[in-house]
Amino acid sequence: MNIAPNELEQVLLKTLSPKHLKTITAKAQRQTIKTLTQTINQQLRQHMKLPAKAIKKRLRYRFDDRPEATLWLGLNPLPLIKFGKPRQTAQGVRVGSNVVDGTFVATMPSGHTGVYRRKTKARLPITEVTQSFEPIRAPLTRALEQTAKQHYEQSILEQLNP
Repeated sequence: MNIAPNELEQVLLKTLSPKHLKTITAKAQRQTIKTLTQTINQQLRQHMKLPAKAIKKRLRYRFDDRPEATLWLGLNPLPLIKFGKPRQTAQGVRVGSNVVDGTFVATMPSGHTGVYRRKTKARLPITEVTQSFEPIRAPLTRALEQTAKQHYEQSILEQLNP
């Protein structure tokens, strides 16, 4: 998600000095990125029961000399082990409040511990069990875009009218 100049900034460009406008927009971008980061943390922790540590590693943001800021959130499937400490049960593995049938906890020769499922009845091959972000992806994106636009414009107006 990019936060780029909008119509409000185009109007301000005509009334403010370029240096003052750059300062105002940079501050507004930083405040907006901070708000979006908090919103993402809250939404993912609430809907997916995901620990903050796992979310923090998937969030990246960048502020350049260009008049835009970039926020990136990795939405690739996340290994089930990231949702908490796995507990082996008779049915499978319990991670947090989720029980996944037919799975087991194993430590690979590399030292990586994960929750795995067999592909066939044979001992090998096995695959690591992951949790997809697809159910929350679209609602989260819509909420973030709306929040970003509102917060960015509000932040600029607050700086102009202290």
